[in-house]
Amino acid sequence: MNDLLKKGYDVLDRLFAQKKAALSSYRCCIDINHEEILLSYGVQKTNTLEFQGCDTIAYQSNQLPQALASIVQRYSLKQASCTWILRPDYYQLLSIDALLVPPEEMREALYWKIKPLIQFPMDRAVYDYFLLPPPKTASTLNLMTVVVADRLYLKPMAHLIQKSGLVLNSINIPELVLKKNASLYEEGEKSAALIYLQDQITYLIITHNQTLYMSRQLELNLKTLQPKDANFNEQMDKFALELQRSFDYFQARFRLPPPAHCLIASSYASATDISHVLLQRLPIHIDVLDVNAALKSRRHLSIEEQGKYLTVLSEMLKGKIEIYATAD
Repeated sequence: MNDLLKKGYDVLDRLFAQKKAALSSYRCCIDINHEEILLSYGVQKTNTLEFQGCDTIAYQSNQLPQALASIVQRYSLKQASCTWILRPDYYQLLSIDALLVPPEEMREALYWKIKPLIQFPMDRAVYDYFLLPPPKTASTLNLMTVVVADRLYLKPMAHLIQKSGLVLNSINIPELVLKKNASLYEEGEKSAALIYLQDQITYLIITHNQTLYMSRQLELNLKTLQPKDANFNEQMDKFALELQRSFDYFQARFRLPPPAHCLIASSYASATDISHVLLQRLPIHIDVLDVNAALKSRRHLSIEEQGKYLTVLSEMLKGKIEIYATAD
């Protein structure tokens, strides 16, 4: 088994032989869906990344190049280093038993392991992997997580981003950038959890010692679930039960106490109501996430703004995001 290394996840190395160096002191992070771009941006000052702001840029289906170009012009981001956060629709996250092969054979072994699990031909697959921390029980196998995306989508999108004037230096996924939000709230040796509620998907992230231990996508559609709904309490009972099962699994697998602190984030005001409801159903301290203190900025973001831009804001937080992965 390979030793764990601190390593960033960057699939661009699989797409391009060379990457241009950023010439600007500005940094940005973008999240692109079919109708809008979420943006956060800041400026590098010595050893500090100073957050400047965030914005949403709407566009028509055939106007993405123009929308990207307008971002570069409006916020003076020409030659700025850019991170692109993939949407869940455009990658697969596969949890498999760790493969006991030498490092130089890992990619070929993964090729045959994930081939029957993905939805497109393997010659289009761009993939990377990281190991989860080992379980504390000898009879339990270690797990590895494989991130797989379709080159047919990644390459033309990456080309559009770079053509706009941005320097695309990394591609990431929500599970890995949200890890930093949770780890900021760890207390000593205690674990922390983050629940990120979105329109059609909810992320659960658990960290310990600044390391990602668990990531799950849960089914809770906040767009169609409001506190005044007749079935609200029933849905929250089911959601709380699913969270408790996740905490129990974490405790049993890693022989660690359940998270001492749980943060909730969402672009909907009802996130505060949901945190109060979960407090009544779970034996855990729950707060609404507030990242203002972790941003190097004079601008104060509302809870709803933080929830909307959370994945792109993660790149603006103090310190460097570190992802634990195996050597490739």
